[in-house]
Amino acid sequence: MKDFFVSARPLAMILARDEGCRVGETAVVSNKVHTIDPSRPATIYIVRGADAGRTFYKRQRAGEVVHIDIFHSLARLDPQVLAKAARTGVLVYQYALTQQAGLYTSPCKSSAATTLADFVDVQSGLGGGRITGRLTYGQQNATKHIHENHVHFTMLLAPRDYALIFFLIDHVEKAIQELRSELRKVERIVHETTENKVDYDVSAYSAQSDTFLREERGVANNPAEFEYQHCLRDIADLLEELEDPESLRELLMVASPSCNKTVVGRRNIPSDTAKKLVGYKYWRETNGLYTLTEQGSLLADFLKKCGRQIECDLKPRFKVGHGRGHIKSVESPCGAGARALSPAATVTASLKRNARQQQPWQVVRDDLRYVSQVSRGKCDILLLVDASASMLGQRMKSAKVLASHLLYVTKDRVGVIYFQENKVEVAVPFTRNRSLLKAGLRQISPEGLTPLALGLERAASYLRQHASVQESLLVVITDGIPTVSQKSSDPLADALEVAEQLQQQGIKLCCIGLLPNQEILQNLARAAQGSLYVIDEITPEKLINIISKERRTVVRHKQERQSPAVK
Repeated sequence: MKDFFVSARPLAMILARDEGCRVGETAVVSNKVHTIDPSRPATIYIVRGADAGRTFYKRQRAGEVVHIDIFHSLARLDPQVLAKAARTGVLVYQYALTQQAGLYTSPCKSSAATTLADFVDVQSGLGGGRITGRLTYGQQNATKHIHENHVHFTMLLAPRDYALIFFLIDHVEKAIQELRSELRKVERIVHETTENKVDYDVSAYSAQSDTFLREERGVANNPAEFEYQHCLRDIADLLEELEDPESLRELLMVASPSCNKTVVGRRNIPSDTAKKLVGYKYWRETNGLYTLTEQGSLLADFLKKCGRQIECDLKPRFKVGHGRGHIKSVESPCGAGARALSPAATVTASLKRNARQQQPWQVVRDDLRYVSQVSRGKCDILLLVDASASMLGQRMKSAKVLASHLLYVTKDRVGVIYFQENKVEVAVPFTRNRSLLKAGLRQISPEGLTPLALGLERAASYLRQHASVQESLLVVITDGIPTVSQKSSDPLADALEVAEQLQQQGIKLCCIGLLPNQEILQNLARAAQGSLYVIDEITPEKLINIISKERRTVVRHKQERQSPAVK
């Protein structure tokens, strides 16, 4: 490890000359963009005219961001494993510094809310993001494809901390080998003074990521000019630990100079939220005190004026289809059985009819169209939600939006059970109480593996004890495959066995999952004789449309059972 500190000085001299170099046999380091010619994969081009910080993150000053590529055989490597290795490298580096008095000063030397690791991003063939974040970004097919032969790191790093580069590369190379991928040697490095002809996709490192490497965005003159779509992603990320936009605004204003409260450390503030507010440049932290930045003040004004618009964008309401004689909508303000005229649909229907009949325009009874509730009747809906680490972010947010939505637009009792690692918990028992639902959903925090069999078994037991099986619907929402076994050594076989038992017990199963896991999900749905919906991404609108369709089937069957037999 002493060699790492010794090697940091010549590396700093190379980077200061606007050049890059090979570290070991497999890694290339510079402050520039790297490109590869597919016809010569062992040759790496360093584009001197393309600064990494400016290109990837639109930073003003050159030379602030270090770019590292570590090459391996063709494979799509798990960014979670790579990020863990990188975080370990940072910790080992920081420990080594304690042995060398006076050498260490963090790039954010006054920040207690953020650490050195928060300013490191990763991208692999399966995605990436900030190594202390969700790692669910960089999902564009083109981006993943060009990273099938190397792991990309960018970090905000001062020259005094360049020794960290060697610690990080050392631990990540070991992680690549543990993932059963071979390291590949870089034979040659070419410095280019002109722009390389090989295209380089930088979209994964800019607006679509949770990176802290972006500089504070240019502040508009008024909230109307605020970068709405960009800040909406920040807001959605921040609301993972807060209830609504108003809660976020209140938290922002705690650090306002006009507020008499002094915010010290992270007391009474969710730790990850404080880190994000500092990292996204809405707060500034100095010696344990938070202050509101100009960008943060603008965000607070924007939340105050556009809070309802943000609520609608983050929790959209969706039409779910049409029925004869009326339009069914999941956002009807009417009570059970009530209907309200839909003028636009009525006029459209009458115009079409009069055009066909070549008659003067008029509205008759058959032209009338109505807005009504999704369906009459009620049932019990139990959401069995995958809360493994891969569900972090928008996927888990979507499942929570679905639960809240069902309580608002139906008369159903809604329950939520989540499964992760080696546990299954009832987050929300069957309820119509909105406060109880909100409190239960707040406790779900994705992490760990996927014990699907255990989740299905616990859900079946809960339904037998607390609901009429014939008037209930069990909905499984998952983005992965079973990874934790229960009785045997095969997690999938265990899940299929429990699914067969669901069918024998008369429990209606609705399974919602992602396209890459289609075959496994088909086997699961077939074993339970349930329904299957394979989607490209878990979003609120897709979940709401699916469950609206499924619950109509349950309610219709219930009404048929209750109707007197016709002789």
